[in-house]
Amino acid sequence: MAAPTRSSGEMFVSSLQRKRTTLAFIRKVGKEEECSICVNKFEINEYICILECGHMFHHHCLAPWLLNNSTCPLCRRTLYENGGNGYQNGGIGPETSWFDEGHYLYYLMPSMYHLTPFFL
Repeated sequence: MAAPTRSSGEMFVSSLQRKRTTLAFIRKVGKEEECSICVNKFEINEYICILECGHMFHHHCLAPWLLNNSTCPLCRRTLYENGGNGYQNGGIGPETSWFDEGHYLYYLMPSMYHLTPFFL
């Protein structure tokens, strides 16, 4: 019996990098920043995901959405290709740029190189 194949959505969700929010992160993004899916403010010690488009969501809110949709819930940017067993980009990949700004480590996806991150 062959093992069940994983959907593109399942593979994309499993590739997402989760980041645990800290007090410093909350101060940087602002106390009023919220997840657009559940509309709750980000709190300390929550897992969030920042997509290629720069939008951030609670991981537990974003994962169910991405199992059924291949786009960002907010801007509808395509994040992975439906069908087959591959995905377009895992969110954070080998082309990601990391840089250290003082005591904080930030990352930029290729699609964000021309932007100034709002949390810097």
